[in-house]
Amino acid sequence: MRIEVRWALAALLLLGCDDDSAATAPNRCDAETNGWQYCVDDAIQYCHVGGDQADGHFHPGRNCAVDGLVCRVSDEQLGYCAEPAATCSAGEPGRCVDGDATNCVGGLWGSRRCVVGTECRVEDGWATCVQR
Repeated sequence: MRIEVRWALAALLLLGCDDDSAATAPNRCDAETNGWQYCVDDAIQYCHVGGDQADGHFHPGRNCAVDGLVCRVSDEQLGYCAEPAATCSAGEPGRCVDGDATNCVGGLWGSRRCVVGTECRVEDGWATCVQR
């Protein structure tokens, strides 16, 4: 029993985030949450469900903390790395900065790197990475 409690406490600590505006990892990864990204210790993790599986697993994404940044998650469940001092107000239009999609997320300017084969575009005030 003690071992189970210890593991449960360890899991809760690993899944938590320090800031209320940062999403925390869910206790499940399934078809409904497939592709959603979460902040875990200022690193992005994403849920992946492959094929006809009912349950999935988590993959590591960009580790914001390595670059001295914090992790934030948008309403679309996408992870962004943000400079703690780069504040913004909700509704400010997104922009493309050095090829990255940059948006106001959780009161900070957060960026997502556009991978090879994609480019940053601003559509309806929101910067996104789209296929070329």
